[in-house]
Amino acid sequence: MMGLSNLILVTEDSVSMISEAASSGKKVVVIEIDRLNRLKNKCRHLMKSLIRGGYITTCQTNVLDQVVLAKLKDDTPPKTLRDSVIIKQSLQKLL
Repeated sequence: MMGLSNLILVTEDSVSMISEAASSGKKVVVIEIDRLNRLKNKCRHLMKSLIRGGYITTCQTNVLDQVVLAKLKDDTPPKTLRDSVIIKQSLQKLL
């Protein structure tokens, strides 16, 4: 499904889905559903890191339509999270 999409929408309560979406090579919008403050510190740190790195965009439900339209109109290629490549390169240096 992700491979066929131009834009992926996920909610903030699924960190694994956010990571998978950010690794897909597609534009990703994470919908805030007022749970970020309740997420564990590790999850919160990951979310903030992905936002700062430009891998995901977040928005609240009241502006979802505007953010989706803006993302679809934006020609900028999405930034793709490539942790597996970084891990592989690091392991190769060790060997």
